[in-house]
Amino acid sequence: MPARTHPSAPRFNGDGRQLKRYFEDVEELLRGAQIFDLPTHVYHAKRYADPLDAESWIGANIAAATTWDQWKEAVIALYPEASEDRKYSYGDLDHLTQEFREKGIFTKTELSNYHRRFKAISDFLLGKGRVSQTQINLEFPKGFHDSLRTEVKARLKQQFPDVHKEDGYPLAATYAAAEFLM
Repeated sequence: MPARTHPSAPRFNGDGRQLKRYFEDVEELLRGAQIFDLPTHVYHAKRYADPLDAESWIGANIAAATTWDQWKEAVIALYPEASEDRKYSYGDLDHLTQEFREKGIFTKTELSNYHRRFKAISDFLLGKGRVSQTQINLEFPKGFHDSLRTEVKARLKQQFPDVHKEDGYPLAATYAAAEFLM
């Protein structure tokens, strides 16, 4: 098994959304090392995790686990955001738009990165019925710095003169307009 600081070592930084992937990485290493017993699995899962998180993994339900899957589920229960049902929130979308607005989008690569991340969160929220398409349409341009947002809106206003500003322009059209202006 690699040392905790080795580049190939799995890492868990406390973000519950990454917990399942972290456990998959630990399991892959353990399979490769031909390690199958629960105490050793738990030892290594805690060893590669942030110390504060690893410390919180010592509890009644966790200690009562008799299989690796039971232990993982008990740990996952400590992180509500690890639930597939709560993978993203509207706050994540808001945080993303604020992050990109502050740092700016100046290249097609940066725009594409923002678009991919925005789509992942907004598609999830839309699928769960937590946002509407109108909210998504209105939120996406908020990730643009002021001058880009102004230029994109001007271009969209020419292309879609009948769209009311409270409805927002379709996400795909907004992305295309921003890409054109890059």
